[in-house]
Amino acid sequence: MFWIFDPLQELQEKIPRVLFYCTSINNSSKIYTFLVAEVPSSVQYIELFHSETEEMKKKYIVKELKNCDSPLRVVISTSALGMGMDAKAFHNVILFGAQTNCSDFIQEIGRDNMPSVALILYNGYHERVADIDIKKIMLTKEYVIPHL
Repeated sequence: MFWIFDPLQELQEKIPRVLFYCTSINNSSKIYTFLVAEVPSSVQYIELFHSETEEMKKKYIVKELKNCDSPLRVVISTSALGMGMDAKAFHNVILFGAQTNCSDFIQEIGRDNMPSVALILYNGYHERVADIDIKKIMLTKEYVIPHL
């Protein structure tokens, strides 16, 4: 995760927007805590969203995701954020743990019909529980999903 520390520290509100999708609340909380601890000067640019996030905070995050000029730069989330969410100008997606099926995968990386960069960070457990199509994506160095 050190590759995100320097840009967060140096660019802060100018860092390209990044969505982290995690397969569990536990993992999303750990990543959030880790980033905030390592780059405390960037705490106002990072948010955590999952099913147990308080409602007022959820509304704030959703509103900021729709605003291209928002200072919010990094959102760490579970799939609770993804369904039907129209996040603007998020073309960098990090999947911490591979999704188990292609429809979830496409939902999480497809943003505003613009090209996106998706980085999948996974381990052997994630690979074992993924379906065959996701395994093919994991084993491919570059995978292009056509516009839907």
